Amino acid sequence: MRIRANKGITLIALVVTIVVLLILAGASIAMLTGDSGIIVQAKRAREENAKGEIKEELELEIADMRTDKASKGEELTKQEVIDKMTEKGVIITDSEGDIIQGEYKDYEITIDENYNVTVGGALTGAKPEVILENLNTEADADSVQIKVTASTTEGEIESIVPTNGAKLKTDTSSTEKIFEVTKNGKYTFKVKGTNGRTTIESIEITNIYTGGTSLLEVISEITKSGEQEAAV
Repeated sequence: MRIRANKGITLIALVVTIVVLLILAGASIAMLTGDSGIIVQAKRAREENAKGEIKEELELEIADMRTDKASKGEELTKQEVIDKMTEKGVIITDSEGDIIQGEYKDYEITIDENYNVTVGGALTGAKPEVILENLNTEADADSVQIKVTASTTEGEIESIVPTNGAKLKTDTSSTEKIFEVTKNGKYTFKVKGTNGRTTIESIEITNIYTGGTSLLEVISEITKSGEQEAAV
């Protein structure tokens, strides 16, 4: 009498198979997410590429400025670099001494005394939200009050600072201040949060009386002229 061989999977074989699969899965996860994993390496490569593009972009801008100044026999100044970087959207956070520090496209940047650009780490965290409001909207005002309202979803507002010509009039709170200006132009305010992030916003003022015959005076003269004609 012949005994048939058991061709089914034994419990031991099943356990061994599961253990092998778990080992392979663990190795695959480590390859993807470990310190030298594919995902981490891809993220680092993306970051280094972004930093390289920022460095090249800013240094090319400075090189163009240098070439233009050299053609006129002039030296490029630190203030000119600051003005150009600000125009491009760089947030200048510190310009004391020879070093210019700021942030651009969510990365820290440093420009040394020779105008070489170094791109630091990526900045994280929420930037402050800023609202600027012209409180004197009538035409031909002698001065205009600008209300600055700031908020943040991370930490608190550390400071609200005007960068050109606006004078503090009312210090309502750390998140709301009113400034006064007496000349038309673009006024910029730098708002910094306690998480280290900074936002710069600008407002254009055009309704301050600058001399000559004001609109109110013109209206007054027209009114007087009409009254005199009616009396005749």
